[in-house]
Amino acid sequence: MLPDIPPIKREITKALLKFLSNRIREHMGVIGELRSYFVKEGGRVVIIREDGSVDETTMNKASAELSLDYAEVPMLTHDDVLAKLDQIAQQMASQMSQRAFETINEAVEAVGNTVNAGGRPLGPDACLEILEKMHLDFNDDGTHREVTVVVHPECGKDAMAAFRQMTEDPEYSGRYKALIEKKWKEWCDREAARKLVG
Repeated sequence: MLPDIPPIKREITKALLKFLSNRIREHMGVIGELRSYFVKEGGRVVIIREDGSVDETTMNKASAELSLDYAEVPMLTHDDVLAKLDQIAQQMASQMSQRAFETINEAVEAVGNTVNAGGRPLGPDACLEILEKMHLDFNDDGTHREVTVVVHPECGKDAMAAFRQMTEDPEYSGRYKALIEKKWKEWCDREAARKLVG
């Protein structure tokens, strides 16, 4: 029988949990890139906005299940353990991503920022409408920061073509440049109006 060394077991557990956490974020794709916060207690998060509106987020459970045969355990290699943890990470990431997209959709619909193409393929007009509704941030030199747009996998090629047409086709590029200029001015106004805490 091997000796029981609690400090080493704690370090191994910590490393495996870190691996699991990292794999969950990787499997979540673009959602995994978002900043996250740990809520150590309570069952909800409440945001009170400057205008007095209240936004409440309830906690949602994400879980995974994995079955191992007892006879299998002594034969598990390090790579086997990581593969099993990765299966858990995939299950949890799927649940967490789905809930995040549902929450984003609810928020976008609540403020009226949805764009409905009416069943037509995504085109440059819809892209301009999407950008019009978005809050854009800029660098000090006036270039806008990259925007991440998430679309259904079946729409990916159409979306890329539509955004390219919006920026390159003379019929749309002028409207695009005017919109970016408008968003730049809005950003400058927001920055000038910020209350600095010192």
